[in-house]
Amino acid sequence: MKKALLGAVAVLCLSLPACGGASDEHEAAIQEAMSFMNEMAITMEGVSDKASLEAAVPKLKEIAARGEALKVKMKAMGDPKPEREKDLKAKYEPQMKALQERMGKVMQKVGPLMMQVPEAAKALQSM
Repeated sequence: MKKALLGAVAVLCLSLPACGGASDEHEAAIQEAMSFMNEMAITMEGVSDKASLEAAVPKLKEIAARGEALKVKMKAMGDPKPEREKDLKAKYEPQMKALQERMGKVMQKVGPLMMQVPEAAKALQSM
């Protein structure tokens, strides 16, 4: 479960600079992804036991839905110019890597609880 979520986050993070159309669309998509990833991290950091994970399920489902909508939006965009892709990667890669590391730590802590709350696991897998 932990690996699946981290893999999905990594793919999303690393693919954002490679997707897009106009440069404003690229940057907006990256910022949107970082926003919901941060929100997911905050939500998961608040989980300490089965009850708190169960309480987090609606928020996780909302975040997952936003992630799915962003994937659709990204597919509709064209590829960026190579120079723009390079600029976006230079600008956002450090923040994306930090978010990935943060989520990895959170999932190490919360991962064992996922087996007890299948709805939470399902919400995260949909990302």
